Amino acid sequence: MKVERPTTVLLVLSILLVMCPVVGVMCSPYSIGIVVMFVSLLLLFVFSLLHGMWAIRRGIAVFLLVVVVVTFTSEWLGVSFGVPFGHYYYTEKLGPKILDIPWVIPIQWFNMMYVCYFMACIVCSPVSMRQPPYKAHVDLLGVVARAFLTGLFMLGWDLINDPFMANGVEAWVWTNPTEYFGLMYEGIPLSNFIGWVLVSVLTVLIFETLAHRMDIKPGWISGTPRTIANILVLVPFVFDFAIQILDAIGLGLTRLQQPVGFIPPVLGTIAMTAAAVITLLGYRRGIMAYRSAETLGPQPQVGLSH
Repeated sequence: MKVERPTTVLLVLSILLVMCPVVGVMCSPYSIGIVVMFVSLLLLFVFSLLHGMWAIRRGIAVFLLVVVVVTFTSEWLGVSFGVPFGHYYYTEKLGPKILDIPWVIPIQWFNMMYVCYFMACIVCSPVSMRQPPYKAHVDLLGVVARAFLTGLFMLGWDLINDPFMANGVEAWVWTNPTEYFGLMYEGIPLSNFIGWVLVSVLTVLIFETLAHRMDIKPGWISGTPRTIANILVLVPFVFDFAIQILDAIGLGLTRLQQPVGFIPPVLGTIAMTAAAVITLLGYRRGIMAYRSAETLGPQPQVGLSH
């Protein structure tokens, strides 16, 4: 595997991400914890942005724009009309708001959506590589697979994120969790999780449509899966998940009312571990395909979609 500039930069960001919760534990005041949370959010944003600049180049600007527009609109519809997630409102815990939506929400959507999308690209990467122009061919099955897989990865993350943030941190409040036939998960309507999948799938489908028109194609960083920076996309995925798991377990153990039980950590662990393993298997397949291509002579840059 090659150790290049993208790998070095992303490794440094990964180390800083890991250090953030350590600092948070050492500095117990709540105000310090909030600062650490926002620093982590900023580091995750920089990580996703830089990884995207190297993986999909100019496409990362399009991806960011689509995510912000779609997710902010979805959140506004949810807060205002209860669609597609259910009826809820945000408290003051996440800072300043725009139209009753904390400004950090679309950013966190982008952070995790990009990570989950690139993971989906790795899993769905074709064994046979095609040369540009990519406009000449659209793999509809691949587009749908990447969109649906991104939605499932996002769902796995939200199985722990929503119970922790709503019941533990109290960043938002569900006003009528039983409104959809009484179906709930840890006091959260199941419509929320369906909404997460739908919003994620819609976001990826819109991006893939625009990417096809603009001849944008996600690819391996530095043109090869051997560059370690590619698989470092798992770092923010595992990091954010692990922190919330530990916090959720801590809340369950230390608060008498146990606002966050043990079901979310267990289900979250299963879902996120499965996602990471599937991605690693896809990455291994990509490396094997690249090696096979090398034995056949000079090949075009390895792609991840279309």
